[in-house]
Amino acid sequence: MILPRLHALAVAAPVMLVLAPAPAAAQAADAPTRPYCPTRPSLGAGACITEIGHPMLEMGVADWQRETDDGGRTDTFLTGDTLVRVGLGDTTEVQLGWTAVGHVRERDATGMVDRRTRIGDVSLALRQNLSNPDGSGFSLALQPFVTLPVGRQPIGEGTWGAGLTVPMGYELNDIVQLQLTAEVDATPDEDGIGRHRAYSAIGGIALTLSKAVSATVELSAARDRDPDGAQTFLLAALSGGYQVSDNAQIDCGTAIGLNADSPAVRIFAGFSRRF
Repeated sequence: MILPRLHALAVAAPVMLVLAPAPAAAQAADAPTRPYCPTRPSLGAGACITEIGHPMLEMGVADWQRETDDGGRTDTFLTGDTLVRVGLGDTTEVQLGWTAVGHVRERDATGMVDRRTRIGDVSLALRQNLSNPDGSGFSLALQPFVTLPVGRQPIGEGTWGAGLTVPMGYELNDIVQLQLTAEVDATPDEDGIGRHRAYSAIGGIALTLSKAVSATVELSAARDRDPDGAQTFLLAALSGGYQVSDNAQIDCGTAIGLNADSPAVRIFAGFSRRF
């Protein structure tokens, strides 16, 4: 199954323009000095900071997830899942995120099908690095965030949420980096009225396979204490990126649920671009 055509075209049309390299003269005038360090496509967050004057755009072009429960099935499609990162200082950046379009198809045990298309919420985050803002050696950051209820359920949450993400990484050598992302949230209740606590931890191994090719293997555990029923989510993920230039990357990945509460499978692809 594919995303609605109009939504897919609206997002895909500017992708090639964004990934196209800037003119050589412009690149030489003020080239970034730090390694290319996008948040995509891993499940966890990075601790590195994008440089002042070189904002980064990261976008999910296609993201499909399947959940099964009591004989029913839910398919969620996202496109235009966008993150903009802007450096405010050597160790600080601000982030703005938004899911442009989401489409949910629900089929219950009787075969009845319900379809809904919505926009998602807006997120605001501040990443403050505490050690090695270029991501080298041991890198650590604090990232408080808030979500604003711009969208509607089931893509949006219906009310505000907030939390704190703590990403960290440790380079063993030029090829292997160990990663850990811890998070605590005040996340919206399922009914969209109040909030409850949720916790997660994502551990991963990032591999630099060549100058252009990278891969990340991750395990994710999350505990959601919604009043309507607490759940534990366990996921295994594999993702990879290919740098088409010093300032652009395309990526893809997949995640598989390891227990009954978790989504059965997720497949995603997108790109990132540093300006």
